[in-house]
Amino acid sequence: MCALRAHPAATAAAALAAALLPALAAPPAPAAELPEAGSARYWIQEGGARRGYEILRWEYPEDGTFRLVRIRQERQRPIAGDYQGVRRIRRIREISEGTLEGDRAQPQTYERRTATVFPSADDYDPETAFEGVEEEVQLRVRFTEDEAALEQGEVAAPPSALDPVSHRWQVMQQALEGERFERISHQVVNRQGEVEEIAFRIEGRRTVHTPAGTFRAVRLRRHQPERQRSVRWYMAEGWAGLPVRTVTVRSAAHAERTRLQRIEAQAQAEEG
Repeated sequence: MCALRAHPAATAAAALAAALLPALAAPPAPAAELPEAGSARYWIQEGGARRGYEILRWEYPEDGTFRLVRIRQERQRPIAGDYQGVRRIRRIREISEGTLEGDRAQPQTYERRTATVFPSADDYDPETAFEGVEEEVQLRVRFTEDEAALEQGEVAAPPSALDPVSHRWQVMQQALEGERFERISHQVVNRQGEVEEIAFRIEGRRTVHTPAGTFRAVRLRRHQPERQRSVRWYMAEGWAGLPVRTVTVRSAAHAERTRLQRIEAQAQAEEG
């Protein structure tokens, strides 16, 4: 069974660096443990063009607790009028904090923040574009049945539910343990603060090539015929089930893809 919390061996850093060398023709990377605190960075592509990147960060501030942060930064459609000739870049930051109960992530709080900047094409630097920019809090959730425990601006969600970030982390574990055609279902808080069921089915194993290397992965699919949409996640065998590729088909002409670019270790309690 793959536990949520990784316990790297003394040689994990060397194994990590060797396994993640970009070599698309190489055999699948051998299974290894994720850093105790680290991040995974993904390119976002649509129609063959890069639109931005996504970062997933994880750490365990205290024994039995977790902190997950997902940052998504992407270019949006060109702006007309006063903003013509510049880029419109949007960043979404999601923060999930909670406890670990065995192999289950139990979020206590979840927050979704956004920010937008309008840099010129020549001045845009994705690493510094949002320095000093104030983020707007769009959603704050506390997982509790006691509404008296809510702080100002928070909404309540059932303690048994997950948020979008802890949901992906939880599915990472179940995908590795599941069998083909098995259904993985959870109640998840959406961006409106409402709870909905999200269900994936295990389709099998695939070999996935990414800029970070070649991985043997478990493929999951979520089909939404009422919205003409389907989602596939590819979770690396070993590596705690970390997603190495995702495909979101919104229509016959539009599909968004993410691919793992790199994994990095980082110090505990690093903010970003």
